[in-house]
Amino acid sequence: MYLTLHSSLFTERIVDKIGSSGLTTLLCLATYMNEDGVCRTTQKELSERMGVHINSMNKYLNDLLEVTVDGEPLVTKQKINQNNYIYIIHPISKVSAIFISDDSKEVSSSGDNGTQMSIG
Repeated sequence: MYLTLHSSLFTERIVDKIGSSGLTTLLCLATYMNEDGVCRTTQKELSERMGVHINSMNKYLNDLLEVTVDGEPLVTKQKINQNNYIYIIHPISKVSAIFISDDSKEVSSSGDNGTQMSIG
């Protein structure tokens, strides 16, 4: 799977808003994302993948849940049972800043001539 980042993460100052730990958390969360933006994972799995303590992961996720872009949440969570949540990465209103693909050559286009980078 490839993650494609759109330059709007930087040009629209979204990274400035979420900070480096927010960006790292968002990218780690995106590695679990399906085509609908739904991420089925646990804080434990995320903390292990990022190499941080689970308390730090909890803080990073909570910080990310507070971020809005153009008045819309960047990430939300939904409770699926007593102890588990799913996280949903929402498209950014002007540009979907993170895409998923099974092919490094398959890139969604937003029509704004932004630079895109694939990470595989």
